[in-house]
Amino acid sequence: MSAHSTPTQWKNILRFVTKLCIPLVLAGTMVGAIIDGWAGMLGLLSGFALVYLWFAIDILVAQRAEKKALSEVARALMATYIIKVLIGFGLLLLVPLPRLILNGWFLTGAILTVLLWLGGSMRIIMKMRILYFDAHD
Repeated sequence: MSAHSTPTQWKNILRFVTKLCIPLVLAGTMVGAIIDGWAGMLGLLSGFALVYLWFAIDILVAQRAEKKALSEVARALMATYIIKVLIGFGLLLLVPLPRLILNGWFLTGAILTVLLWLGGSMRIIMKMRILYFDAHD
C-alpha cells in the first residue's frame, strides 16, 4: 500500500464528523464555561469525548476488517457492539464518575455528538455507491 493511497470511506466518515464536531464542541465548551464554569465545560467535553471515542472504535474496527474482506466488516462491527455494550454496562455500574461532570452538560455533549456522528455518517454513506442498493443495473 503506497503512502498516497486513497482513504477508505471509514476514514472519510471520521474526518467529516471531526470537522463537524470541532466548532460545535468549542462553542459548547465556551457556553458551558460561561453559564456553569468548570462543571459546564468539563461536563460537555466529557460527554463529547465518551461518545466520540465510542464511535471512533467502530471506525478502527471496520478499517481493519475491511483489509481482510468487505464481508468481515459487518461481523467485526457486531462483535464490537456486543463487547462495547458489556464494557459500557460494567463501567456505568462499577466506575464512579466525579459529580463535577455528571450534569446536564455531560448529557448535552453526548447527545450533540451522537447527532453529529449519525448525521455526518449518513451524509458520507449516502454519497457511497453501494451496489446492493443501487437502482441501476
